[in-house]
Amino acid sequence: MLQQRLEAKWIDVFCQAFALCGVRSGESAAILSETQSRPVNVQLAELALLRMGARAFHLFYDKNDFNGTELRAFAGQLRADLA
Repeated sequence: MLQQRLEAKWIDVFCQAFALCGVRSGESAAILSETQSRPVNVQLAELALLRMGARAFHLFYDKNDFNGTELRAFAGQLRADLA
């Protein structure tokens, strides 16, 4: 099995993506992942957000517990609560 490493160049790419989304230092940012999320991507997201000075937190869900509509409603409410 391929060993995946956390490399600075990938953290840089995640920082660029989050910057394009408007993430700024001091803001809260949720990392939403599910059972099939690749752990390396979740870790890269967290490291990038922390590097940017954002307050990162992780929400894990089982995709069998939510349908798409419920998940979008939950994400919308979470966004409103963080604003």
